[in-house]
Amino acid sequence: MLGSVPQELMAQEYSVQLTFREQWMDERLKFNDYNGKMKYLTLTEANRVWMPDLFFSNEKEGHFHNIIMPNVYIRIFPNGLVLYSIRISLTLSCPMNLKLYPLDRQTCSLRMVSYGWTTDDLVFLWKEGDPVQVVKNLHLPRFTLEKFLTDYCNSKTNTGEYSCLKVDLLFKREFSYYLIQIYIPCCMLVIVSWVSFWLDQSAVPARVSLGVTTLLTMATQTSGINASLPPVSYTKAIDVWTGVCLTFVFGALLEFALVNYASRSDTHRDDMSKKCDLERTVSMDVGDYEDGPNSFNMVRSNSTIIVVLLVLHQVSCTRDDKQGYRYGYQSYPRPSRPSPGGRQFGENYGWAYHRGEGYWYHPESMWRWRPNNGWRQYPRRNNNNHNYNNNYNYH
Repeated sequence: MLGSVPQELMAQEYSVQLTFREQWMDERLKFNDYNGKMKYLTLTEANRVWMPDLFFSNEKEGHFHNIIMPNVYIRIFPNGLVLYSIRISLTLSCPMNLKLYPLDRQTCSLRMVSYGWTTDDLVFLWKEGDPVQVVKNLHLPRFTLEKFLTDYCNSKTNTGEYSCLKVDLLFKREFSYYLIQIYIPCCMLVIVSWVSFWLDQSAVPARVSLGVTTLLTMATQTSGINASLPPVSYTKAIDVWTGVCLTFVFGALLEFALVNYASRSDTHRDDMSKKCDLERTVSMDVGDYEDGPNSFNMVRSNSTIIVVLLVLHQVSCTRDDKQGYRYGYQSYPRPSRPSPGGRQFGENYGWAYHRGEGYWYHPESMWRWRPNNGWRQYPRRNNNNHNYNNNYNYH
């Protein structure tokens, strides 16, 4: 008869408190019952009669109960039948397979084997009809005893075959405890890490603090779970769950890093675009360029702005003498077609920039080449109000 059955995961064992009974026939102990007046004799000292050498093969430790009196009795019936009963507490080994933990089922055995008598002298048999009884109010904190099975497990050694009995106890782990203690907290941590998606991308301290805090909390939760389990070489179901949750939390933190990097890159690109647009606007407002190779209108008081404009041109624009002059996002290649009249200009022409449009020109013949109009000749103008600066006007 089984009492309480608590289990320990770390030690791979379980404890059981039971009342053990066995009976055998010993014809030497027959006596006269005086016509049914004496039903049986009772003894409290087991060493007064012969007893089978039974032991529990998977026992780690055990003890008898002696409060207030020793919890043991022996009954001898008139036909020589002996009934032995004792209350004992045992700690038994129970190797567990934790691959499905905490959704697993475990089978723990209770083995009873003859120590010295072989099957030629002693054979153990289960009692017919309900050999194992379980108390009705059996309550386990994390498990449910689904069923139990009785079987034989005779063992053969070099000294002979020994009789063996076993009871297989099938336990189902209660999931509600792990749902409250593990699964719901992990889900909450993942959801909290996703809160950073709704924060402003410029709130760097808040998003970093939230991501790092949830990541460290999830790592601590995982360490606490593994600390209560024995170290095994295979992956458990709880490891997959915590690993996925940890990946989601880390992914949220990594997402912020990528978004922040992309945001800074876009901001830098927009700043450069605005800078080039500002340069174009300033160049259009500084002076009124005239149609001539070396002539443009400019008030002398704006010379300082032109110097600044030249510096901006040198910083933000690049020039390739062989390919053309690039400004911002536009590039005009050097024309290779012959000039009107069949004469080649060669390298003796320069570059001018006027109102957002660049053109090549030949300073001697006043021929100009624009991307849209091609080669055209303009008359030379002399105007005292214009300031001719070949060093700035062409490169």
